[in-house]
Amino acid sequence: MKDRSFAEAARIEAWEEAGVTGTISETALGQYAYDKVICREADLAQACEVEVFALKVASLARKYPEHRQRRRKWFSPEKAARKVDEPELRQLILDFGAAAPAADASMPEGHI
Repeated sequence: MKDRSFAEAARIEAWEEAGVTGTISETALGQYAYDKVICREADLAQACEVEVFALKVASLARKYPEHRQRRRKWFSPEKAARKVDEPELRQLILDFGAAAPAADASMPEGHI
């Protein structure tokens, strides 16, 4: 996103994709790389590098820009790590889960 810090872009993405608002860390937890499929028929992909940021959830909206395309679901860090393909992202999730303080009452205990 032009004219936005990586952290600010991540905060906006969290809102658009999951209806999550809150306070985002300005320091990345880490990064990972993956190939984003652009066109399945032509087997085209683009290499992407992703910065990962922690966001302390303040609220969850029922309606948000992509609520019709996505379903929000909370997982324990261990289960979330099992659901991703990228080994670097898997490790970031596990490391974050081990270091994260307990969740508040509005979110299932120990879930991300």
